[in-house]
Amino acid sequence: MMTMIYDIVMNKYNRKYSQSEKGKAARKRYAQSEKGRLNAVRCNKRQRQRARNIVLTHYGGNPPKCACCNEFHYEFLTIDHINGGGGKDRKARGDGTRFYQSLIKDGFPPGLRVLCYNCHLARGFSGYCPHQPRPG
Repeated sequence: MMTMIYDIVMNKYNRKYSQSEKGKAARKRYAQSEKGRLNAVRCNKRQRQRARNIVLTHYGGNPPKCACCNEFHYEFLTIDHINGGGGKDRKARGDGTRFYQSLIKDGFPPGLRVLCYNCHLARGFSGYCPHQPRPG
């Protein structure tokens, strides 16, 4: 019971302190310090990986895999626009993490799938994937 009261009091104190000018200055000093910058880099990396993993799992199953060749190595997987138009979509949504975050925010719009980089590039350059029968 005593620890619960202590936690409530400390949370109120910490909230007041962090919103005060002294608390804001302390946060700014920490953000500019080497330790603060390294912590921010680690947090950003985790957020990027988490957003990418959520999108790949949604479009590629759990665990995610290539829709063409069933490649499952996470490092090789990417998002493909089924009907093309990826360049326009990237301009509208942004690249990298912004792209993944906008897909999550928009509720995972249809028309996308997971492909490995090999299948993705082959479809982009030659219009078909070597794992599928050659058209025409």
